[in-house]
Order: sequence, then structure tokens, then C-alpha cells
Amino acid sequence: MLVAGGPAQTVNILAYQRFLTHTAKDAKFNASAILHEIGLIYDLSWLDRLLYRFAIIPTARKAMLRFGESQSWMDAPVEGGMDRPEWGRGRIDPFNPVKFGILEMNTDITIGNSVMVPLWNMRARQGKALHWDGLNTSLRDVVVSSAVGDGMDYKGYENGARETDEIQEWLLDLPAPQSPFVTGKAGPGYELDQEQVKAGEAIFRANCAICHAKDGHATGP
Repeated sequence: MLVAGGPAQTVNILAYQRFLTHTAKDAKFNASAILHEIGLIYDLSWLDRLLYRFAIIPTARKAMLRFGESQSWMDAPVEGGMDRPEWGRGRIDPFNPVKFGILEMNTDITIGNSVMVPLWNMRARQGKALHWDGLNTSLRDVVVSSAVGDGMDYKGYENGARETDEIQEWLLDLPAPQSPFVTGKAGPGYELDQEQVKAGEAIFRANCAICHAKDGHATGP
């Protein structure tokens, strides 16, 4: 199910990044092989074939290899020689790629693996602590820094400032979807046991609400 503003819970970002790097290193990643595969489904013009052979394919391969080098810190051992933990599905390290890849800081032993969060109801979060560690209270700064973390440079920001603002405005009032358990769309066998719901609410109130309920006094700061 696709839900606007929802986290990509089934996507393994790290595995995809490694796939791109391994693909670029493969001997079969060359213009002749790729043009042959393209030719099986599409008839390129002679000019397009020249562009793909001498510009597009070599440039793409170099870019993928550079990207792999920028992510090589993930394969460096941390304290005690232990391997860094895999991100897993629906998770990402939001800060170390920026630290080591963009800011070019020395690789350290920090691990920032974090669940990707939904982006609903951001207007209610205006002025409150954002990011998973609460380091920012400006939604605009978060939107821009997220774009930078995904590869946007200064020139891209100058050309795309309006689009960045439009994304921010869209997020402010993007509603959370209704729970399929409440709407009855979860399907047969997924009916809610109201006694368990009440028991769960009591546990939530006792252990979680202080930070995660709308009326929790630590929610937001």
C-alpha cells in the first residue's frame, strides 16, 4: 500500500546502494553489453547510440563508483573490530552519510541507524524539536538539509527553491491516513479485540505518553 508521507517500511536502502556499487564494478557494465540489452526492447537512433556509448554509460558508471567510495565507511569496523550493523528495511543512518560523505569528516565509531519517520501533520510540530534527536526546530531547515543530504548542491537549491518551499507547504497539512483497523479495511481475521485495546492504552499511558501523546508534557521539546 502506498501512503503519501509514510515511511518506506519495506525498502532496504543500504542493500540498494550496495547493489548500485556492485553493478558498476561488474565487467558486464560496459557500453556494448548495455546497448545490446537496450536494443532488445528499443531501437535507439545512431546519435543516441553514440551518446550512450561515449557519454551516458561511462559517466553513469563513474558516478556509481564514486558513490560507492563515499559509502565505504559503512564497511569500516567500529569499536572492538565489530562490523557496523546493517540498516535493514525501513531504516537509514540519517547523519553519518552527511558527516563522512559531504562534510568529509574523519570516520568514527558512531552508529546512527534509525527508523524512517512519517511526515504527517507537520503544522502541529512547528517550532518543536525535529529530527530524530531533536537538534532542529525549523521545518524549513530540515527540508533543505534533507535535500542536501540526498545530493542537492547550492546551484540545485538556487534553481529549486520554489519546489523546496512547495514541499514544505504540502507537508504542513498532510494528514495521517486512517487506521485500517478503525475503518474495517484491515481484512478478515484482523478485527480489534477491544479488551486488548484498553490494556494497550493503559501500557501506552503509563510508559510512552509522556513523550508520544499529544498531551504528553515532554512531547515536542
